Amino acid sequence: FLQTHKRLDQIERLVRILQSTSGTHIIVIAHDGPPADVQALSEIKGVTRATKAVGGRGRFGLVDDLLTNLNWIHEQALDYDWLVMMSGQDYLVRPLAELERKLAASPFDGYYHHFQADNLNEASVGAMQWSLQESRDRYHYEYRVIRSNLSRLGQILVKLPKDLVNLSKAFRLSSSYGLMLGRRVARTPFNENFQLIGGSNWLTIRRSCAEFLVEFVKQNPEIENHYRGTLVPEESFMQSILYNSRQFNITDEELRYYDFRGGTHGRPKTMRPSDIDGLLRSNFYIARKFDMDLDPDILDGVDRALGTPAAPDPAEKPAIVSALSAGR
Repeated sequence: FLQTHKRLDQIERLVRILQSTSGTHIIVIAHDGPPADVQALSEIKGVTRATKAVGGRGRFGLVDDLLTNLNWIHEQALDYDWLVMMSGQDYLVRPLAELERKLAASPFDGYYHHFQADNLNEASVGAMQWSLQESRDRYHYEYRVIRSNLSRLGQILVKLPKDLVNLSKAFRLSSSYGLMLGRRVARTPFNENFQLIGGSNWLTIRRSCAEFLVEFVKQNPEIENHYRGTLVPEESFMQSILYNSRQFNITDEELRYYDFRGGTHGRPKTMRPSDIDGLLRSNFYIARKFDMDLDPDILDGVDRALGTPAAPDPAEKPAIVSALSAGR
């Protein structure tokens, strides 16, 4: 399942890699871009479905896109074993066949970084490193969008009023994902039976986990309703549901590399050519993020190092030859 926003040619290249072993993988794309882009993506060989994304960084639209497409896959009775969530700026840094073998032999039901968000010893270590204040600010307040996008100048101008508002326990003003005002809720769904869990939203989970998510949401609308008003729900909603089910063996082992150290507004470090050797020597199978706007040839470097014939043949005209939209 791909959540994408920019560089259609880069997305097409990723699809080629994902279909390079058998060509039978189910590839569903939720694209946050104009209808013409969505149509172009749907015509790429190997794409099962491309839809217009609800989108919205830091808001529930990203979860809506996942749930909508999982429901569609179920309705179509499509057969699969694992769900791997990726962005359009992910790329394989080990051969796909190795990842397939690992998942086929896995004793686990899921792979993704996760932690008890109200436990400082867990939340403050690892790839994401939250403070307890961040956990509370995200998931104990109901937010309303004031402005969907905020320029760098706007973020500077709002800093003082944000600091003043955030002195209160009743309200929070956030400028990380546009401008959003939060009001502390009287009651949250979190308790000893439903603990607040945080973690990476780029899940790798078995079909049984995906189907459990869909069924849980249908049977527990109060959990969805709470998370719809929170900040960055995609980094807690699915993780909390699966953890609190007590049904699945989820490992904290990450299959993909990402680095939020020094990142801003939820964006990880962008991979550069100097990072490639280290990635290939690591135990990771996927890395993010790669940006062909910054380094047009960086994926060629990955493919050459892996010996992967994934780069389009110059004699073969690609289905998409240039980026039609810009963004994430």
